[in-house]
Amino acid sequence: MKKLTMVGLVLTGVITIKFGVCVVKAIKQKNEEKDPNLDVVVFDTRDDAENVLGQLKDVMENFKSVSVADFKDMIGESGSFEENKYGWVEFNNLYVKRVRHGYILTLPKTIVLE
Repeated sequence: MKKLTMVGLVLTGVITIKFGVCVVKAIKQKNEEKDPNLDVVVFDTRDDAENVLGQLKDVMENFKSVSVADFKDMIGESGSFEENKYGWVEFNNLYVKRVRHGYILTLPKTIVLE
């Protein structure tokens, strides 16, 4: 797969995510500077990003934490066992942000989950 470098991020692929009848297209970008445990996911539409945002908030409310593996599952990827060890226990200022190629979630840096 051809890699493109943009603003310090490396495009690693395009993924397609299905939510019922809605199909989500997102671009994954390496995010080594901010958080080595998580790629940046750029969604094509605000609705797609809002759907994942709602799922993240639901899991946080019900289970008091969200792992990177949970997040990857929400966007249609399979997470590794190791990714269950990292995630979030709170989402301060989590929102959808418009960027050049679509929309991202303003996820905080991951922490080790206990």
